[in-house]
Amino acid sequence: MKDFLLTIDKGNTRSKYRLYKTLSGHFDDFAQEGVQSLIDGHKLHQDNTDIIYSNVGSELESIQNFSSIDASTFLKEKFFLDMPLFYTQTIGIDRIVQSYFLYKNLNLEQPVLLIDSGTYTTVDIISSHGFEGGLILPGIDITLKSYQYAHQLPVYSKDDFFQFLKLQEEDLLGHSTKEAILKGVYHLILSPIEKIQSKYQPQDIVLTGGCADFYSHILKKKTNLDLIFRSLFYLYQKEFIQ
Repeated sequence: MKDFLLTIDKGNTRSKYRLYKTLSGHFDDFAQEGVQSLIDGHKLHQDNTDIIYSNVGSELESIQNFSSIDASTFLKEKFFLDMPLFYTQTIGIDRIVQSYFLYKNLNLEQPVLLIDSGTYTTVDIISSHGFEGGLILPGIDITLKSYQYAHQLPVYSKDDFFQFLKLQEEDLLGHSTKEAILKGVYHLILSPIEKIQSKYQPQDIVLTGGCADFYSHILKKKTNLDLIFRSLFYLYQKEFIQ
């Protein structure tokens, strides 16, 4: 067993890193430093460090000379390890790794709804039968920016949207262009989630990703912002230590 495990989450727009001490599970988080600066700064080398990563973005920065584990290698045609997949093999590995962690660590008498909100928002159902499937929705930022294609409509930022949420009234309709756009975005984002909740009656909702605070505010659930790292660490322990 090596001293350290470097976990890497490479998303659509940025990379994040968590460096674990393998035995204790203690860790430090890093954002956008780059793999090489972490390796140099913490004196990591192939004899004291393993790497495990989830990559849904562009090509991963070079990590030659290290024992690196691509989480997607555990993905087979209809399974991720022992978790059945009711999906094709093109699914994003970050969705599957996090779903696997929930599948193995929760009592799934009722399904769980996993919402990972970033550049895009994925909404997935995990049950005792495995990964049931889900939705891929435009993220909040992309949805707001879609108004740029109208000649006479303003484009609002995520900060505008979040500030608006704090003042949100019960009235379904907007009474100004700004209200109509921001309430429209609000209902557009929440409508498919409400339909999934109604159909599957999940016992819990797990929120993660860069925009998880929005869903936390609306759905009154806690965020799990480090779920991808906990999931990668669990996968490494299960497959290479136990």
